[in-house]
Amino acid sequence: VTDYGVCDIEDLVDGLRHNSFIVVSKPRDDTDDYLLSLQKRRQTNVEFEKTCIFAGEVVELLRNAPQYSIPFRKFVRSYHYHFGYQCKLSDYGYLRLAELLEALSGVVEMDNSNEENRKIFLSRKVALRIFSEQIQDIIKMQTGKAGTMLKVDALMEMHKNKYGYQMKGSSLGYETVIDAMKFVPFVELNSYDNELWITSH
Repeated sequence: VTDYGVCDIEDLVDGLRHNSFIVVSKPRDDTDDYLLSLQKRRQTNVEFEKTCIFAGEVVELLRNAPQYSIPFRKFVRSYHYHFGYQCKLSDYGYLRLAELLEALSGVVEMDNSNEENRKIFLSRKVALRIFSEQIQDIIKMQTGKAGTMLKVDALMEMHKNKYGYQMKGSSLGYETVIDAMKFVPFVELNSYDNELWITSH
């Protein structure tokens, strides 16, 4: 603390009391400890509107990514490549990308279990909606009409051929893709001859 021209830590903390970004408080217990925290700045209306637009852009970016996810470390580069312009955190009123993505909870989520290999992925609700749209497009392209029956395996093979990866149930928030299919609104699963078929409505 002598580097800052004071004798002890209390003097140093006392000098922070008039800082508009740092809040100094004492915990309720009877210790001599201090609690330092950063003041959270509220977004302006313009920043909030830009954040809503950004949420849509992130969904667009992730819907085209394998398993609706990308590594956190590749997000900025992928965003720039896809949209042709930089992701400027200051436009949204944030200093860190992780904070901006946390503001999109319900749309995207982050896997924080492994700091080095963190992934950004669509929330279960949004992922299922995107998957439903993709399935509907494939059925329309394949059959051209509702009420058609297709083998689930064949449908998933078509999905793999069109989008370039084998969809996993975990990417949709379910144990298997079959479990997720039960919640796709316009299809019905049927079992014939020990094989699963899907009927579109």
